[in-house]
Amino acid sequence: MTKIKQLKKLLDKSGNIFESEAKLSKASFELAVALGLLNSSINPVTARISFVGFTKKGLKLYQNKIRKQLDIAEWVEIAFTLAYLESFEALVQRNDWLKVKISEMVSYQELFYKYQNLKDYPDISKESNQLRDETQYEMKLWQDKIKNAVNKIELINYNNKLIKEALKNFSESSLGSALTNLISIYLEQTELDTHIISIITGWVTWETQKLVESLLCDEQENFFAQAKVYKTTTQENKINQKFKSIESYLAKHICTSQNESWQVFDKVKIPDIYIPLKCHLLNSNGKKKEHLQSVDLKTWAFEQLTDPNRNNRVIFIQAESGRGKTVFCKMFASWVQKHLHPIWTPILIRLQDIDTFDVDIENILRTAIKEDFVQHNDDWLTDCHTRFLFILDGFDELRLKEKNSGSIEKFIREIGNYQEECQTRTNLGHRFLVTGKKSALHSIEQFMPNNLERVEIALMDNRLQEQWLNKWGKLVGQDKAKAFQDFLQLENCPHIWKLSREPLSLHLLAVMHRDGKLVFKMFEGVSSSVRAKILIYQAILNLVLIQVQENNYSVSNKLNINDLRRIFTEAGLCAIQSGKEIISITMIEERLKGSAINKKLDKAGWRPLKGYSENLLNNAFIVYKLQLLPDSETNEGYIKFVHKSFSEFLYAKRLAESLRKWTQVNLFSKDQQPLITDNQLAEEVYDLFYYSGLTPEIVEYLIALLDYDYNQINLIDTLFKRLKHFYTYWCKGRFINAYPQNFPPNKILHTKALSFSGLREIDIYTGLNVMILLSELYRYAQAQDALKDKIIFYPCGQKDSDYFEDDLFFCIISYSNSIDAHTFLDTLGYFLNNAQLSGAQLSNVNLSSIQFRGANLSDVNFSDANLSFADLSGANLSSTDLNNANLSHANLSNANLDGANLSNANLSNANLSNANLSNAKLNHAKLTYTDLRSANLYAASCYEVNFSGATLCSATLNYARLKGANCNHTDFSYADLTNTNLTNAQNLTTQQVKAASNWDKAEYSPEFLQAITNSNEIE
Repeated sequence: MTKIKQLKKLLDKSGNIFESEAKLSKASFELAVALGLLNSSINPVTARISFVGFTKKGLKLYQNKIRKQLDIAEWVEIAFTLAYLESFEALVQRNDWLKVKISEMVSYQELFYKYQNLKDYPDISKESNQLRDETQYEMKLWQDKIKNAVNKIELINYNNKLIKEALKNFSESSLGSALTNLISIYLEQTELDTHIISIITGWVTWETQKLVESLLCDEQENFFAQAKVYKTTTQENKINQKFKSIESYLAKHICTSQNESWQVFDKVKIPDIYIPLKCHLLNSNGKKKEHLQSVDLKTWAFEQLTDPNRNNRVIFIQAESGRGKTVFCKMFASWVQKHLHPIWTPILIRLQDIDTFDVDIENILRTAIKEDFVQHNDDWLTDCHTRFLFILDGFDELRLKEKNSGSIEKFIREIGNYQEECQTRTNLGHRFLVTGKKSALHSIEQFMPNNLERVEIALMDNRLQEQWLNKWGKLVGQDKAKAFQDFLQLENCPHIWKLSREPLSLHLLAVMHRDGKLVFKMFEGVSSSVRAKILIYQAILNLVLIQVQENNYSVSNKLNINDLRRIFTEAGLCAIQSGKEIISITMIEERLKGSAINKKLDKAGWRPLKGYSENLLNNAFIVYKLQLLPDSETNEGYIKFVHKSFSEFLYAKRLAESLRKWTQVNLFSKDQQPLITDNQLAEEVYDLFYYSGLTPEIVEYLIALLDYDYNQINLIDTLFKRLKHFYTYWCKGRFINAYPQNFPPNKILHTKALSFSGLREIDIYTGLNVMILLSELYRYAQAQDALKDKIIFYPCGQKDSDYFEDDLFFCIISYSNSIDAHTFLDTLGYFLNNAQLSGAQLSNVNLSSIQFRGANLSDVNFSDANLSFADLSGANLSSTDLNNANLSHANLSNANLDGANLSNANLSNANLSNANLSNAKLNHAKLTYTDLRSANLYAASCYEVNFSGATLCSATLNYARLKGANCNHTDFSYADLTNTNLTNAQNLTTQQVKAASNWDKAEYSPEFLQAITNSNEIE
C-alpha cells in the first residue's frame, strides 16, 4: 500500500482535497485513520470534512505530483481504496437508520479514553477500575484485529492477477475481501447483526466497482484501452448483475419520477400534493384501542420496520376505498428506497396484478416480480447481501382473483407464518407490509394470525386538511385554495365536508372547484355523503364524455353521449367482474355484440385501434382516467381505470339501468305484462351477477341511485317482487336444471374473455348476489313508510306460512360452501343485518363473523353452531336454541335472549352489555371475561356457569340461579342481587357481593353467610 502512504503525505500538504460541506461519519473517519489517509490528531467531532468526489481528487492529486500518467497498478491501488471509503461514506450519509447507528456507536478507543485516567482518582470504585482494565484488554484485541486487517491490505501485491481480479469482480478479489474484512471489524462495534453487516459490505463493494468503472471511462483513451484488456474476455458476474437488477427495479418502479403511475391529475404528481396520513391503533381483534390518539402512519410504519423486537410482526394497514392506502404504499416505498436502502430494499406489489395466485408466499413473490434478480436467482430470498420490505397492496383484491379458495384467509395466514419464519432464519430477515379494505375481513377475523401489528387509516383532521390546502395553493394559487376552503366550510354542505376528509374525494372536489364545476346548487337536498359522491362522480363522467367527443371527432360523428356512457358502464362492469383495471376493447365489444352501438363503432373505425396510443382522455380527471392503450403484442386497444372506485360507480350505474328496465311494463299489452319476461330476466341476472360477490361500496352506490328515481316506491316494490320470484326458483334449482334454457351453462360461453367460472360457481354466486339485493332492498324499505309493510325478505319463507322451509337457509349455506368452506360468509356475511330467519334450522353451521345486527332470529336452532366474532347486537334471539354454540368474542349488546337456551355455550370475551337474558338457560356456559354490564338476567338459570373475570356491573340478577357458578374476579358492582341464588358459588368473596346492590337479599351457602356476618362484625 505504498501509493496510499505517499498519497497521505500529499494530503497533509494539500489540505484542500476534502469537501467541507458535511461532517464525516465516525466509522469513515476511523477507517481513514487506520488506512493512513487521515491523521489521528484530527478531532472527528469538530472537523467538517466529506468524502464526496474523494477518489477522483485523490487520483488527480497523485498524478499531478508524479507529473505523468499513472500505470495501471498505481491507478488500481489508489482508485479502489479511495472509492471503497467514498462508497461506504455515501451509503452511511444517505441511509438514515445506518447514520444513527454509526453516530450512536461507542468505539473501544472512546471507551478507553473514558476510563484510562480512573487510576488517578483513589476514591473510584474497584468496579470502575475493573471496567477500565477490561476495556483496555478489549481495546488491545480490537486494535490487533485492525492492525492485522490493515497489514493484509498493505501486503497485497498489485500484479497482473490482482489487477485482473479487481477490474473483473472487485467483490471477490483479494483487495475487495481485505477491505471488506476491515470495514466489518468496525461495524461489529455498532452491534449490528451479521446479516446487516453483510448487506452493507456487499453493496459497498458493488458501488465501489461502479464508481471505479465510471472513473475509468474519464481517463485518457490510451489508459482506458490498457485497462480494458483486463476485462475484454469477461462478462458481468452474477453478483453484480443482481445488484444492477435491483437498482434498475428501484429506479423503474419505486423512485419518484416522471412515471405516469405517480400522476394524480393534470401534470400534478403524488409528491406535489401528498400529505402524511394518520392512523388508529387496533388491537388483535381489529378494534380501535381506546384512549389512544391517532399517530402518524409513516412514523408508525418506520418504527415497526426498524424495531428488532418486532421482526416477527406483519405490518398490517386497513382502510376503506379512497383513504389513501395505495398512495401511501407508493410514498413509503419511495421513502424507504431513499433513506433505508439497502438495509431495507422496498418491493411494491399490487396484488391485483397477480394473474395466478399461489398460496406459497415465495411463489407469489416470484410471480409478481419479473426482474432478473428474482427470475434468475433461486436463492434470491436467502441471499446474504439483501433484505426486502415486501409491500403487498390490496389483499381484498384476492377475493376476486381466487374466489374458489378462501384466498384472503389463506393469504394472510401464510404471510403471518412466513414472517415468523423470517425471524427465526437470519438469512431471511424480510418484513411484510400488507394493506387492504377493512370490509374484506368481516368473515375471517377469527382466523387472523396473532402476529399482526394492525392500524386503520384515519380520516383527515383539520390540521392535515390545511396542509393539503397549502400544497394545493402552491399549484393553483392561494386565492383559489382559500376559496375552495371556504366552500368546504359552508354549513349547509355537511356531506361535502365529510367527503373532503378522504384524500381521494378531496382531490376530485378541488379539481372541480378549480375548473368552476363545483357549485353549491348541485348538492341541494342531498341527504347523504354517498349521494353527494355520486353527484361528483356523475359530474366528472359527464365532463369526460364531452371531452371524449371533442377529442375523438371521427367517433363523435357517429356516437352520441348516451352511446359513450353505455360503453363506459360496460367497461366498468367488465372491470368489476374480471377484477382487472385494464379492460380490452374486445371484451367490451363482446358485451355490445349485436347492438346498435357496436355497429356505430365499426363504422366509425373504433376497431381495431391499431397503432392508437394517445390518451382517450387527456383532461383534469386523471385520477379516474380511462385511456386507450395498445397492448405490446396484439396492439389492441384497452380502457384503463386508474382507481377502482370509479369502476365500482360505473358498474352500479349499469346495474341500476338494468334493474329499472326489469320493472318496466309493456304499455300496449292488455294486462301490462313486464317488458322483460321472466326468462329474459333470468338470463340478464346471470349475466350481471355470476361473479364472486357484490361489495358494500357497489351496493351502497346502487341503492342510492335507485333511491334517487322519481318513482322509487313503485320501482323498489316491483323490483323486489321480481327478484324474489327469481330467488324462489333459484332455491329450487329451476335454472341450473332447466332445459333447454340452462342459464348457467349459457353464461359459461360468455365469460371466457373475463375469467373462467364453472357451472356451479356461476349458479351459486348469482343466487347469493340476488340475496344481497333482496336483503338491501328490504333494509331500504324499512325506512320508507310506504314500503315497510309491503317488502319483507324471508330467506326461508315466513314462519308458520305454507311456504316456510326451516332448513332452506341451511341448504343454501351448504350449497355455497361446496365451492369453499367460507364462500357463503365471504359473499353474503356482510349483508344479513335485519335478516328475518325466525324458526330456521341452523345447527352446526359456521357463521363466524357474520353480520346479524337487528336480525330476527327467534326460535332459530343454533345448537353447536359457530357464531364466534359475529355481530348480533340488537338481534332478537328470544327462545333461540344456542346449546353448545360458540359465541366467543361475539357482539350481543342490546340483544334479546329472553328464554334462549345457552347451556354449555362458549360466550368468553363476548359483549352482552344491556342484553336481555331473562329466563335464559346458561347452565355450564363459559362466560370468562364476558361483558355483562347492565344486562338483564332476571330468573336466568346459571348453574355452574364460569363467570371468571366477567363484568356484571349494574346487571339485573333478580331471581337468577348462580348455584355453583365460578365467580373468580367477577365484578358485581352495583348489580341487583335481590333473590339471587349464589349457593355453593365458587371463588366468591364478601368484597364482591358487598359491591352489589341488595346483596343482603341474596341466597348464600351457610358458610358464606357466616363469612359475611363475621365481616360485618369486624366492620
